[in-house]
Amino acid sequence: MGWRTVLANSVSAYGKPPGTGAGVLKRLVVGNAQNAAAQPSIRYCHSMVSLPDGSFVVSHGYFYDSTAKGGGAPAWLSDTWRYAPAGTTAASRQGGEGWARLHIGDTEDNLERNLPVGRYGHVAAVADNGATMLLHGGTDGGHRLRSAGINGFQPGYELDDLWTFDLANRVWRAVPRGGDAWPTKRYLHTLVRASDDAFWMYGGLDVASDDALWRLVRDVEANGGWRWERASAAAVSDSGGPGQRYGHAAVSDGRGGMMLFGGRTGGVSMGSTVTNDLWHLDATKMKWHLLGPPPTGTGGGAIWPGKRIYAAASALVMPRVGGGDDGGGDDVALLVHGGSSEIPRVRCQNETWLWHPHGGSRAGRWMRLPSSPLPTYHHTIVTAWVSPGRTKARPGDDDVAPGGGIAAAFTFGGHACVGHVEQHGYYYYNSVERLDIGPLHNDAHVKEHDDAGL
Repeated sequence: MGWRTVLANSVSAYGKPPGTGAGVLKRLVVGNAQNAAAQPSIRYCHSMVSLPDGSFVVSHGYFYDSTAKGGGAPAWLSDTWRYAPAGTTAASRQGGEGWARLHIGDTEDNLERNLPVGRYGHVAAVADNGATMLLHGGTDGGHRLRSAGINGFQPGYELDDLWTFDLANRVWRAVPRGGDAWPTKRYLHTLVRASDDAFWMYGGLDVASDDALWRLVRDVEANGGWRWERASAAAVSDSGGPGQRYGHAAVSDGRGGMMLFGGRTGGVSMGSTVTNDLWHLDATKMKWHLLGPPPTGTGGGAIWPGKRIYAAASALVMPRVGGGDDGGGDDVALLVHGGSSEIPRVRCQNETWLWHPHGGSRAGRWMRLPSSPLPTYHHTIVTAWVSPGRTKARPGDDDVAPGGGIAAAFTFGGHACVGHVEQHGYYYYNSVERLDIGPLHNDAHVKEHDDAGL
């Protein structure tokens, strides 16, 4: 079990190669970054979602193009790509693993206006059993001002728009505003699947606590087919709750709620804190439960990830052997990778952690999995069950091939830190990295990895 680069020639950094790892990092001459035919360009703060066939979709994002005229300029991306990993149904249908571009985006050569503009810090999720991708919010940093000759990042250009992307027909559609409820503009938030027809949204930079939690639900009578609902005040405040927060990680718990980890509490003020707390939203009771970390000095030998912001996270369905305290069903684990542990000074992480809930109990535990070769933040991660056997990866998916299979995690893109401390040079990636985790379908197997210190 260990990390490996799926596409070696796609590992890339932009800027001067560092003194260490020069054989791994390669300069990628981007040019018109969104018109590359073979694969998506380097980027970070993009979105990535997994589909039932084992593939994943990457959309939008950002990097700083130091080759642009005038000494460099931000590159706001709006293209959309799908990757089919080897051993998945998607790869069989596609004729092998690799990238396929789904949409060129809003480029200078394709100035369609009914498209989501280039942005970063947005969120995305999959609905309609993998037929539709939802995209919300983010910031375009004043990208819309380019026609007026204004370049560079401009504050105050956060977004609150909601879009659907028809993955089969490759068509974007804006969801019109409707009803009395609509979330405020935000970025660096999360969007988590509650069911195929409902999603939880949480947080965002400088979003107040009482505006943090929203629910997006399918409504055939609503204009555009979707409707926002503000969560009750009790759901926000009970047990303290995560409160005002951004740059956190969140995934579905497989039972209509969600798990939320880390991020930065408060707003951009120096009084805010990077944290490593783990919360569970119980959707049946609409209450938050704090799962940890354990209080200092309590003992027990529990291991716990350190504080971090901008980590990548994914839910991993783990077939259950035997019963649980909730009466059955598969467990859903939280997989966390990378992130930055210090703000404002950036110190990146390359650790991989798995929270195993143990039969639905809130008394779960963390397992330390292999670290990746390069520390990264503002990247993305998804999981899939690859052949032979099971392909169920997302909570709520149909189990199309039960029994066996290997759980694999895939990361894409992000911002690098060389030697765990960010240096100047704009180090970005567009590689696909893979970690084979193993079957992980019973407690004996989990304990075997845990005892090995992996």
